[in-house]
Amino acid sequence: MQWDFGQPGRGAAAEEMLRHYAEWAPPQQQFNHVEQTNLLQRLQTPGQVGNDLSTVEQDRLNEFLRSDDGRTFVQGLNDQQVDRKWEAVGQPLSQIIWLQDLNRDHPESAAAIVAVTSKLYNQNQARGALLVESLQQSDGMTTDAVREWIGNQGINGLNPAARAAIVSGRDATLRGVGLVNALELGQGQGSEEWQSKVREADNPALAQGFNNEPRAC
Repeated sequence: MQWDFGQPGRGAAAEEMLRHYAEWAPPQQQFNHVEQTNLLQRLQTPGQVGNDLSTVEQDRLNEFLRSDDGRTFVQGLNDQQVDRKWEAVGQPLSQIIWLQDLNRDHPESAAAIVAVTSKLYNQNQARGALLVESLQQSDGMTTDAVREWIGNQGINGLNPAARAAIVSGRDATLRGVGLVNALELGQGQGSEEWQSKVREADNPALAQGFNNEPRAC
């Protein structure tokens, strides 16, 4: 699950992450007060332009997030995000009759619609809620129609950085869900291995053994 620190009501998690990082990091990897203040400000700023993390910042935070302490922190955010997404996106979409029918006949299309709606809500809650409402009021929408909706109503009136972030997020999500659909619904060796790891081993996050053999997960 993605957690956008720049969205309203979520910035406190960035402070919590940096606090956990400071407790975990050895002295040579600590951020000083000025560095931490600047990093926190960028983490809590919406959009992808002008808020980039340096290579050093990324490497340090990634190392922390791969650790036991970091993964515990991430799992806590995952739990919150699942609850939030289910209440705002998953539950209302699960009650739409035409989407239920689409999931039965074309599960790959239903998965794509749910995924990009969830992604939009994560990036901009107001626009995501508007898309949920549009899906509820519709008699049926294709994946392409939802994609176009996001590229129009989903970004109209937003600043250029936010528009670019939403469009790139939409496209990345569609590529990702396309891969998952191929693995979930395919018949080849890759699909069989995926289904074995994810379903039979009850390992949906592919997290088992990650600390010892991250490249194998």
